[in-house]
Amino acid sequence: YHYHILYNFIDYAFLGVNSFAEKNAIVSIPALLICIIFITYLIYQYILSKNKNILYLICFFGMAYPIFDPSHVIIPLIPTLNYFLNNAHLNKKMISISFAIFIIAVFSYNIININNNFAYPNSTIAFKYRKMNGNVETSINEVTEYLKNSEEKVYIIDVYAYLIKLNANEKIDKYDLLNNGNLGKNGEKVIIKELDNYCKKNKCKFLIYKAAINNRQYSQYNQEIYSYIIDNYDEKDKVLNLTIYSNY
Repeated sequence: YHYHILYNFIDYAFLGVNSFAEKNAIVSIPALLICIIFITYLIYQYILSKNKNILYLICFFGMAYPIFDPSHVIIPLIPTLNYFLNNAHLNKKMISISFAIFIIAVFSYNIININNNFAYPNSTIAFKYRKMNGNVETSINEVTEYLKNSEEKVYIIDVYAYLIKLNANEKIDKYDLLNNGNLGKNGEKVIIKELDNYCKKNKCKFLIYKAAINNRQYSQYNQEIYSYIIDNYDEKDKVLNLTIYSNY
């Protein structure tokens, strides 16, 4: 309240949820069934015990909404499984063996599916402890150089915006992750208005990866913002696979 950000907190954290659900909803039937089964179990346990800690576990399952897939469901499932096993009064040796099997299975899966093209970068100092694909490293460095040599304001409309700007030692802002649902209620209209207001008075450039448009597998970037930039600014050139749009 002191910094006048209370509404922004509510807008970004809660009011944008419906937008996120409308544009990003993914449902894996097995994952959804697991949620239903364990939430039902937790509700039953709460009715019996009135243990308020169970309410936290139930609320934690909200993390899976609206993307009910294994990677989102596993996060709230782990503490619930812990509660279930403690409540089941199973043999401790059996629990230890089951846990060991689970850990071995997870590590085996990751080892089998490891990508040998990933390594610690040599030339990207900002990410020397973050494994990345060699092609990505080269691309980040090249776009970073372009960014450093640009006098105009450059907006990078791509999933690698954070990496590029960190590598260029530039300040991260809200325009670097324009994902559906991350913008608050009707946030894409606010973003477009802000971009227009700034670019009417200043020179602007936008770097866009056009292959990401309508490609849900690549990113969850807001398609309305993509379309608006392409329709209202002029296509000029390319930097690697990023297309440059500008207002001059």
